[in-house]
Amino acid sequence: MHRNHLGSPQHRSNALLLGLIASVMIGAGAFADATLDVEPSATSTTAGIKGFEISDESTAEGSVWSCKVVDTRAKSGSITVRTDGTRTTAKIVPAAGGSAIEIGVWGVGDLEVKRDGVVVASIATTSAPGERIPIVGDIRGLKELQADPAWGVVLAAASDSKLLDHLRASAPVAAPSCEDACRTDWPTPDDCVGPWDSYICRIVAANYDFCRRSCRCDSLGSPGAEARKSAAAALLILEKLKCAPALAL
Repeated sequence: MHRNHLGSPQHRSNALLLGLIASVMIGAGAFADATLDVEPSATSTTAGIKGFEISDESTAEGSVWSCKVVDTRAKSGSITVRTDGTRTTAKIVPAAGGSAIEIGVWGVGDLEVKRDGVVVASIATTSAPGERIPIVGDIRGLKELQADPAWGVVLAAASDSKLLDHLRASAPVAAPSCEDACRTDWPTPDDCVGPWDSYICRIVAANYDFCRRSCRCDSLGSPGAEARKSAAAALLILEKLKCAPALAL
């Protein structure tokens, strides 16, 4: 089911004028009065998060998943996710102002964070010749991101179990035939011990899960398929981002 909580003429006009495909930033009062689609987990409630407002917008390129993290103005913001099939991108806009960031993930663990078009953090992986699973990664800027408001907004979403469960229910997994093919594409690594290997194992698990959900979505008719694909893409990038902070320690 498509839901759009940004349907007012003013919001649509602003979105067109600014050229955004995503939800626009809204003020403190609007966040306080938002109708929540997902209640926060106990951990998020303790951190002060009120919940999450979800929407899905169809575009010529497919569906774009949007989420508002509802908290105090200092911690609220909007997240929008889209994918081109090889790269999944999230744009995060903090409600209190400040620079938005754009996060791209692809491959087996590669990640790039941009602010104002400039790369401020990244994980670049290196694999051995003929191997798919990366053996090492060049990690830059993640530690400095910990104080960034937009980074905090997306990590709050990635850490909420109820939001992740909502996305899993929105994009159900596939039949065993798809699961077998996806396991072939995303085999479980032999070693998951240590920060780097643990990170890679969780990235592989997220990609395997995304493969199964995308396979199921492809078997459904439009427009339901596109909405489910956008939920699967959102789950993919949130699961990947949930793994990244451990590499900043």
